[in-house]
Amino acid sequence: MHDNPAMSPDWLGNPQHVAAAAVLAFVVTQVARAWVRPWLARASIAVGAAATAEIVVELVEYALLYRDDASVREYYDTLADLASSVFGAVAGTAAALALGRSRR
Repeated sequence: MHDNPAMSPDWLGNPQHVAAAAVLAFVVTQVARAWVRPWLARASIAVGAAATAEIVVELVEYALLYRDDASVREYYDTLADLASSVFGAVAGTAAALALGRSRR
């Protein structure tokens, strides 16, 4: 663990992340209403979209701001895990959609 106080979690100091995720989830929920009927499916899509967007923001932020900062090297492993998870989710979704189309 690093001792850089600037890089420690600030659980209540990032309202922009809360606000951005809330707005994105609200918009996605409203747009999904047109083609997704069950409310739980719309909620899942909205939460997934907001979470994925935040992961992408963090990946870009790391690449632009912290890649050369030795005090945040351990952060790289977490970001690599998140990037791998997003890639896996996209690949799995694409495979499922392709399989669904081939069965029709």
